[in-house]
Amino acid sequence: MSHRSGLYYLKLIRWTQTFPIVPGLVNVQEQLAFNQNAFLISSLFDSLVPNRWGLFLIAGFLPWLGLSLSLFALFRLFLRLRKAERAPAIEIAYAISLPAWLSTLASFSLSSASPDCIITSLSIHFFLVFACYVVAEDEEEWMRSLGEILLLGVTCFSVKSSSLGLVLGV
Repeated sequence: MSHRSGLYYLKLIRWTQTFPIVPGLVNVQEQLAFNQNAFLISSLFDSLVPNRWGLFLIAGFLPWLGLSLSLFALFRLFLRLRKAERAPAIEIAYAISLPAWLSTLASFSLSSASPDCIITSLSIHFFLVFACYVVAEDEEEWMRSLGEILLLGVTCFSVKSSSLGLVLGV
């Protein structure tokens, strides 16, 4: 009997060595048993909504958020032009980013469990904040942009490790 029980574990050992998993975290909580960084971030949302929809909610929300911010910025720029007021840099950046958001919505499946849509949306936000940091005129705006860059950079890297080049470049 002991000979058979040893053979049973050989299949388990082969499976854990073949597939990239995070051993042990599933014993703590089921939502933590993922094989990508993006799934670890979405586990917070998975624990708040039924049927583990967290990744789908994030992937569906971020591109629409970017598109709505871009359209709102265009609307505000139009109103400012009529009054001859100067617009903040972030408004101009989001207004210019409209094609990027449309491309993101057209290119990715929002119902996919892939983190590609999430990292694309975060990278666009990250680059827009970086552009505002570069053109910042006063120290308060510069410090706020620096804080946002640090937060978005860490988030981009923790969602997908391949964004390290963008984060280090900035």
